[in-house]
Amino acid sequence: MIRTGGTDGRGIPGQVIDGRKIAGDLKAEVAGEARDLKAAGITARIATVLIGGDAASRAYERRIARTAAELGVTWQQHRLPPGVSRARVLAEIGRLNADPAVSGILVLRPVPAHLSEEDIFTALAPVKDIEAVHPENAGLLAL
Repeated sequence: MIRTGGTDGRGIPGQVIDGRKIAGDLKAEVAGEARDLKAAGITARIATVLIGGDAASRAYERRIARTAAELGVTWQQHRLPPGVSRARVLAEIGRLNADPAVSGILVLRPVPAHLSEEDIFTALAPVKDIEAVHPENAGLLAL
């Protein structure tokens, strides 16, 4: 829990923020939406793209897989070798963008130094960009 300190300058006391409760409520909401979609014949599916084998990225990928399973969302793992070419990465992103069965895409970071995150993130379809890393989504988030 996070407790905002003191007052807001107008004498209004701080508020306790229960992050676990907020996360639990959000998970329940997403699980409900996934069930509603499934009832309508639509399967929510996320795809992760891991380039190379960064240990922290692999751990994050495992958490995503567990959370997706908890929420009733299908997960697809896409792994590319560390020395992969820019063209192959962009082709994989393009294939996932074009796949109507894929609802969202998450490119796990860090990407190898020889690749441009900007190129990769710009290649994501904004509507499938889970983390708002596409410049359009990042700009909207900033607004």
